[in-house]
Amino acid sequence: MQSRMGVAFLGIVFFAAACAGPAGEKDPCPPGSKSTPMRTLSTGEKQRGCIARDAEEEIKQGPWITWYASGQKSEEVHFKDNVNHGSYTAWYPNGQIASQTHYTLGKEDGPWETWYENGQLSEHGQHIEGKPDGVWTSWYENGKKESEGPYVTGREHGIWTYWDESGALLMRIKFENGKEVGRSHRLPQ
Repeated sequence: MQSRMGVAFLGIVFFAAACAGPAGEKDPCPPGSKSTPMRTLSTGEKQRGCIARDAEEEIKQGPWITWYASGQKSEEVHFKDNVNHGSYTAWYPNGQIASQTHYTLGKEDGPWETWYENGQLSEHGQHIEGKPDGVWTSWYENGKKESEGPYVTGREHGIWTYWDESGALLMRIKFENGKEVGRSHRLPQ
């Protein structure tokens, strides 16, 4: 009897560890959904997510997490009724964040940031209802600004400025509703 209880206990521990993922995380699924079994993707990465069942299909709910073969998280994306909804984060194999954004019912909505593998910020901007909006800035891997300019509902609008990798001004371009209407280049020195 004790050996059966021991085997049953080990089975429960193994199941809990499998649901927890490589990093030993607890089951993150929202109420009314359950964890999928850990599966190995063709890339060697491992993946687990949350599903809820209706009469016809499995519906993604809550976080879906993918890990590199090393056990390092690769991606975490949240769903609501099979649609991206909530935070999205991707990582490089070294653990450095590669990108972060937020979705509202399938559309990017909120800050958007990407980084180089060395940790240097690569791009920063904002989405509203799936379209870039406001000032967007990008940087070279060395930390120098590459470009900066405003979007209005998904279109460049206003003055965009561009620099070379040393930080010297290259040009300014004026946009109106996504169309270039003027340009100035730096003068040779």
